[in-house]
Amino acid sequence: MKIIYCHHAERDVDDRKLRNQNDDITENGAKVLRWMRDNEIQFSNIFKAKEIAEGLFTTSRSVSGSMRKLVNDNFIYKIVPRGTKTNQQS
Repeated sequence: MKIIYCHHAERDVDDRKLRNQNDDITENGAKVLRWMRDNEIQFSNIFKAKEIAEGLFTTSRSVSGSMRKLVNDNFIYKIVPRGTKTNQQS
């Protein structure tokens, strides 16, 4: 199953703002968002965890976990291709 993510969401990260422990975004989440923003033209604003992991030189599993949290916090959208079954569908 291929899950695709889109960066354009309701919230964004401000690089100039200092982060503390009370922020709702993780360090890896900030790296993922920054990479998505910097590469949105090259990838037409549609990303896979594997592509981001290769760009950040990390594992796709860690990127996937960070992206799941970003989706839940409305930083990015999750796009599931039509006809693909997910755990939420019966």
